[in-house]
Amino acid sequence: MAVPSHTMPYGVFFMFFFLSTVIPTNHACNKADHNSLWSSFDVPSSALNWSSSDCCHWEGVTCEKDGRVTHLLLPSKRLQGSVSRSLGNLTHLLHLNLSHNQLSGPLEAGLILSLSFLEILDLSYNLLSGEVPLFPPSSYIRIVDYPAINSTEQSFFIPPACW
Repeated sequence: MAVPSHTMPYGVFFMFFFLSTVIPTNHACNKADHNSLWSSFDVPSSALNWSSSDCCHWEGVTCEKDGRVTHLLLPSKRLQGSVSRSLGNLTHLLHLNLSHNQLSGPLEAGLILSLSFLEILDLSYNLLSGEVPLFPPSSYIRIVDYPAINSTEQSFFIPPACW
């Protein structure tokens, strides 16, 4: 029995729809997140492999399905300079690890406060100074390796309400 030709387009459409829901797809990095990451660090050319145009494929970067950056894990990557305020534009960030680098200077209050989904923050073993800005009372952030921050020759203060 032959299938009527007028039903063929519906079959193709159904098959395409079914496959698009079953097969996972790669979602490209959110443009704003891409720009924030790109402008955030003074990095020696060999320290990071960020040559792809899709930041979800960059070393140390993890994205959720919609392309938003959720994890930035760059310990021991020879990062230099200050912690850039542009990291505050990564509004879906859950985990930020910039430990064991050469980051220096104070943290800007707006940076941490804009990361409202942040759960884990590790800035240990850098050359940071000043205070970690207070977090909103409704947030829960685990600051990793607090003793290591104080045991180095850094003047880094974390208000007791935050740990």
